[in-house]
Amino acid sequence: MSSFAVEAYRFFGRRTEGSRLTGWLSNKLQKAAISMMPSVYLALAIFVSILVASVAGIVVPSILLLFPFELSPIAKIVGVTSPVLAGFTTFGVFMVYPDLRASGRRADIEKRLPYAVSYLATLASAGVSPVFMFRILANQRDVYGEVAREFGLILRDILVFGRDLLTALERASRRSPSLKFKDFLESFIATVRSGGTLQQFLEAESERLMEERRVKIKELADRVGMMAEFYVILFVVAPLVFIVMSSVMSSLAPGAALSVTALIVLFAFIMMPVGVLAYSLVLDAMNPEK
Repeated sequence: MSSFAVEAYRFFGRRTEGSRLTGWLSNKLQKAAISMMPSVYLALAIFVSILVASVAGIVVPSILLLFPFELSPIAKIVGVTSPVLAGFTTFGVFMVYPDLRASGRRADIEKRLPYAVSYLATLASAGVSPVFMFRILANQRDVYGEVAREFGLILRDILVFGRDLLTALERASRRSPSLKFKDFLESFIATVRSGGTLQQFLEAESERLMEERRVKIKELADRVGMMAEFYVILFVVAPLVFIVMSSVMSSLAPGAALSVTALIVLFAFIMMPVGVLAYSLVLDAMNPEK
């Protein structure tokens, strides 16, 4: 815990302990892998929000007073309300941040999980115990990313807190942001409890997850191909047709040449870049890894 968070808890810890927001934040912080108690995180959010509001209350009116002309009513309202807006915005960012981080972790887990399970199946075929398998996987964070972090937390519950394997797996299942990883852990627990063979289970899970990933990649490739056709139509063919038609219109109506030229400039330097940017954002949003 940083000294900044300690100071925040010293000022607001008593007010945040037992708050309804702490219960709401508890599961979110676990899914986001934020190593901070909910009461401390909430105290930090309040402390930073008040700090930002105080700075905004000094800076924004000072900037507005530097203008030599009379301020409009809207500018005066902005100057008065800026501390409140800045404070609430900062607090809102703190409340949303765990969900954003959990979403990123979920994407990373689901991207790397098939390969991690395949690696576990290889280790199981060599007769390695589950705890030692988890230790090996947890030490390869650069390869398996958030999956390695999850197994590291499972290992921490076993080796540091003295929990048994099944209890540690159940806790990991509850706090995981990924439904796929949760299903995998629950199936792992069921296999251990029923006395099944881990090697066969892990090989079957690896094959299933790999097939799901192949299907997802194929669907993405099909969508990208369709979007590529739209790109050619919207940003290659359509601009050429527009420029040709504008040239014909300017030759038929010489008096409108200036307005046609302005329209071409507007299309080429504003509409086209904005369209390409919007297309890129849509294409990026279609990526299942996000």
